[in-house]
Amino acid sequence: MTRPAPIATFFAVVICVVALGATALSATRGPVAPASGYLSQSLGYELQLPGSWRRSTVLSTLVHNGNLKVGHEVFTIRSTADESGVLNDPGPGAAWSYVAVVEQWRDPAGWTAMAWATDPLLAGWARGQVVETATIDGRFAAKVTNGPRFSVAYYVQDRDRMFVVGYKVDAPDWKPLAATDAELRAIVASFHITP
Repeated sequence: MTRPAPIATFFAVVICVVALGATALSATRGPVAPASGYLSQSLGYELQLPGSWRRSTVLSTLVHNGNLKVGHEVFTIRSTADESGVLNDPGPGAAWSYVAVVEQWRDPAGWTAMAWATDPLLAGWARGQVVETATIDGRFAAKVTNGPRFSVAYYVQDRDRMFVVGYKVDAPDWKPLAATDAELRAIVASFHITP
């Protein structure tokens, strides 16, 4: 009788561990649906939503600020029932955690993305925030990390309008189980201004 070589045993164990890990991952994440395109004709942009992410009709209609803001749309992985539940308990803050947001503002003065992002009256200001140059949709942008309203936000100028594209990952206690930072980053990175 021959004994299997130690290297063969090693590879057999590695294959089993990988197979078990893949099974456990699929059991915790569930099936991953392909990304779907979302086109906003009212605000003039498009992006890709991974898996079960969707536009929140509730959060996309809550706020209207002054005469500069054209509108905003919010994207969540929460089901409508889960979103409704967290709006009631613990409150609106939970529903706004782990969401991607696209805002469009009128920019009649023609401010640059960097000027808008660093103006405390337009963009706000938070202690410890970082503002740097970036590119999104092939355009010059200002990226704000740890700002007053978003964990990460990109300010992108397009003619007489300013887009703010970002995401919030506020409270770990309010994180939907299936949400990942990578999916939020992917949604923001897929942002494209349409004519």
